[in-house]
Amino acid sequence: MVALQVKLTTGEAARMAADTVNIKAYEKFLKAMENYLYRTRESSLVARQLFEQAIALDPEYAMAYVMLGWTYLDDIWQGMTSTPAESIAKAEAMAQKAISIHGVTTDENTLLTGVHVLKGNFDQALAYGEKAVEQNPNSAGAQNLLGTTLRYKGQYDQAISRLKKAIRLEPVKKISYLSNLSWAYLYSSQYEHAIATWKEALARNPDFLGAYLGLTAAYGFSGSEDRARQAARQVLRVNPQFSTGYWEKLALLEDEELREKLFDAWRQAGLK
Repeated sequence: MVALQVKLTTGEAARMAADTVNIKAYEKFLKAMENYLYRTRESSLVARQLFEQAIALDPEYAMAYVMLGWTYLDDIWQGMTSTPAESIAKAEAMAQKAISIHGVTTDENTLLTGVHVLKGNFDQALAYGEKAVEQNPNSAGAQNLLGTTLRYKGQYDQAISRLKKAIRLEPVKKISYLSNLSWAYLYSSQYEHAIATWKEALARNPDFLGAYLGLTAAYGFSGSEDRARQAARQVLRVNPQFSTGYWEKLALLEDEELREKLFDAWRQAGLK
């Protein structure tokens, strides 16, 4: 975890962790966040266990339920489940549990934004994302998910603006925020910016699967076939079971032509 250099006593992590008076639950939450922010399959699973332990210590720890929900969405983003619908349902249930404890806040609306993105309900995701930002314009997480939703909807200039704001609002640049910005650069044909930003994420976590997937596409789109194949080999190093078929089942882009271009680039680089 040293590569992260994250201070968990600042920014949104501190605000979320403070949603309990149980010091042991608080400590579990901080350890969970440290793992979650590292953005690997293994660290996400460790984070899930720690969020569950925090909830066991304080069953009214609403923010622990929210973050537990995010680990279920990680099942999909990290390619760890053969039943994405079940993972999405679990994440949505965690959002509803948190709502039952302290009502609908920015954090629940942000999680529901992610839920509906992965359902392919982009208009609903946009509505939740806009509500989350309206509730707290200074929430980096809300700005990040709204920007991500705008990216999926093909509104790249707006997406980039939101994603840059999310990064500015956090004391330390989160790997996931950098990656989301990189994808927006990629889809708007700003390949050099995309590559540079993914490399920044990899400097913090050399096992970040999303960055290697993005680099494979970015190099492929820009005609650097050798580099695309090199990045694809790193994808398989991090996840030897990687399958393009898994991602093809998820409708994560409204632009069908761009979607096909992405999968073609992955296949041409050697990903199957």
